[in-house]
Amino acid sequence: MKIKHQLIILGSLSLMAILAVLASSTYFTRHAENLSSAMAQLGKLEVTLLNLRRNEKDFLLRKDEKYLDKFNENAALFLDQKQQLDQTLYESGVKLPNQLEQELASYRDTFTRLVTAYKQLGLSYQSGLLGQFMTELDKQIMSQPSVALVELERAVLSGSELTVAPTGIAT
Repeated sequence: MKIKHQLIILGSLSLMAILAVLASSTYFTRHAENLSSAMAQLGKLEVTLLNLRRNEKDFLLRKDEKYLDKFNENAALFLDQKQQLDQTLYESGVKLPNQLEQELASYRDTFTRLVTAYKQLGLSYQSGLLGQFMTELDKQIMSQPSVALVELERAVLSGSELTVAPTGIAT
C-alpha cells in the first residue's frame, strides 16, 4: 500500500473521529442543558408547592374563602409546571411516575373539604353553626337574671361608656 493511500485512510479516520467527538459533545451539551432546565423548573415547582401550603395556612389563620381560590390557582399552576418538567425530562430520557399528580389531587380534595367544613361551622361568629350557637347563647344569657353583670362586662371589655338606668342596670 502506498503512503498516499495510508495518509488518505488516516486522514479519513481522523476526520471521522473528530466528527464523532463533535457529535457526542453536542449531544451531551444538549442533554446537560435539558437537565439544567429541569433543575430550574423543579425549583419553580417547589416554590409553587410552598405557595399551596402558604394558602392553606392563610386560610386556617384568617378563615377567608379567597385563599381557596388562590390554592386552586396555584394547584393548576403546579400541574402546568409539572407537565413542563415531565416534557423536559422525557427529552432527556427520564420518566417520572404520576404519583405526584395523584397526591396533589388528594391534597386539593382534602383542602376543599376542610374549607367546606369550616364554612358549615362558620367562618366568623356571625355565620354558620357558630353564628347560630352565638345567637342562641345571647338569647339564653339575656333571659337570665344576671344579664346585668354580663352586659356590664361586655361594656367594660368593649370600652364603651356606662350609664346606669333607674333600674340599676348598666347600659
